Amino acid sequence: MLATPHEPEPKLGRHEVPRKQIIRRAMDLVDQHDGEYLSLEQLAAVAGVSERTLRDTFHWYSGIPPVQYLNRRILHQVRKACKTADPFKTTVTSIATQFGVWQFGRMARNIASSSANVPP
Repeated sequence: MLATPHEPEPKLGRHEVPRKQIIRRAMDLVDQHDGEYLSLEQLAAVAGVSERTLRDTFHWYSGIPPVQYLNRRILHQVRKACKTADPFKTTVTSIATQFGVWQFGRMARNIASSSANVPP
């Protein structure tokens, strides 16, 4: 019995993906497609997890759902670009549209209601 190599039985169900790996995979996709719309389904697929697991992981990581995280990230990018732009040559509208923002009323509401800074 000792001479025979013992192979562990495979676990049933899904394999566990570490949380940090899920975030890293999702954020790599976001960085590759900066300024483009990405769905929750796309993020979950690239991370190799279900949408529910992705939501739970983002809550663990940032305290907010992934869609809200991405929206805040875009707002942060727009704000950063506005701060560095020449106010005589650039408009907020032109900067916002560069980052895929087309609903300016919603952007203004999100800015007003956003109390947490999300890093780029």
